[in-house]
Amino acid sequence: MRRHLACLALLCAACRQPPAPVAAKTHAAATSAPAVAPAAAAVLAPEDRRWSLAAFAADVAVPDDQQLAGLGPAGLTDKLRKIVLDLPQFAPPPAPAVADPVGVQVLTSWQATDQDSKAVPILLPPGGGSLLVRVVAHAERMGAKPSDIAERTVEAALPFPAERAGAVPDFVFARLRQAVALAVQDAVGELWARRLTDPQVQALVGKGPLWQQMAGAREVGERKLADARPALEKAARDSRKDLAAVAAAALGRLQDDKSTPVLVALLDGPHLEVVDAALGALADIGGAAALVALKDAAKRHPVQVIRERAKGLLEAKPER
Repeated sequence: MRRHLACLALLCAACRQPPAPVAAKTHAAATSAPAVAPAAAAVLAPEDRRWSLAAFAADVAVPDDQQLAGLGPAGLTDKLRKIVLDLPQFAPPPAPAVADPVGVQVLTSWQATDQDSKAVPILLPPGGGSLLVRVVAHAERMGAKPSDIAERTVEAALPFPAERAGAVPDFVFARLRQAVALAVQDAVGELWARRLTDPQVQALVGKGPLWQQMAGAREVGERKLADARPALEKAARDSRKDLAAVAAAALGRLQDDKSTPVLVALLDGPHLEVVDAALGALADIGGAAALVALKDAAKRHPVQVIRERAKGLLEAKPER
């Protein structure tokens, strides 16, 4: 799925593989604006800089039985672009000279499933089934040599009660909004955090705006900065689910089994995104206690999609 975005203004004419794992029709629309060149001498410190949206493109890839009125490609592209521009990493227009130009591409799909996790038409009330929303966000720092690209995939399988069938477009878009905001925020945050030193990255965990804490937590995991483990564990217990989920995933990248008790405790939390991240982290750590927790979640977790997620992780991981 990773692709360069050097020609984002031409994305609507390019052939791309749809992100959904099912046969789908892909629609594309793109908007672009002249890139804003960064100032020759930066006035702000790296941690204070913002982005300007120099180019934007969006794809919607859903099969015929998932099509919804009001969520067509053109209108959805405009809505998604507004979501991105409202993120705190982006400077409000007109962007100042110290805002670095970035191109963003968002690929979206969704699929309704029944209680047995089988795909069903979205207009058929699942009756306690789930809605799987998938978003892939690509971000490229425009004009950077060599190319500086980041990608983030967000998948959210959330309960889809039958009584919501009468308001399906609003129901789907509400979940899509959350996934798009998180995916783009994390992708551009990664680009931003890459320019920071190890001490600067570690200092972000637990301090500053939420998006900076999330970017710092993710980068700490990518760089495997083991000294940041206590701060990540605290962030993983944060009441803000987006930060907690990113921090939990970062603990998995550190692969330190000392974090296993913290991750196991997260499995009983109220936010499925955090539970899902904790499951993935336990699979990454893979110690005896982590595998026991995965097996227990696969059998006993009260939410079906979490049980299925735990089973999938166990099947992908050889027995120790």
